[in-house]
Amino acid sequence: MIIIEPAGEMTMDERPTRMPPPEQVMSPDPEPVGVEFLAELPDHVRAFFDEQHKLYSPK
Repeated sequence: MIIIEPAGEMTMDERPTRMPPPEQVMSPDPEPVGVEFLAELPDHVRAFFDEQHKLYSPK
């Protein structure tokens, strides 16, 4: 009998890839990406996002 395993699945002997804890992961850019993104938006789009943020931010 031949057993064919689907591609991409691990066998019992393989160990899963370990993810480092958050404190060990360093961001390549100290500034958030969202700041650059918001700077490029037209004023009416930025106003919409500001309004949405105010609606859903905890009070």
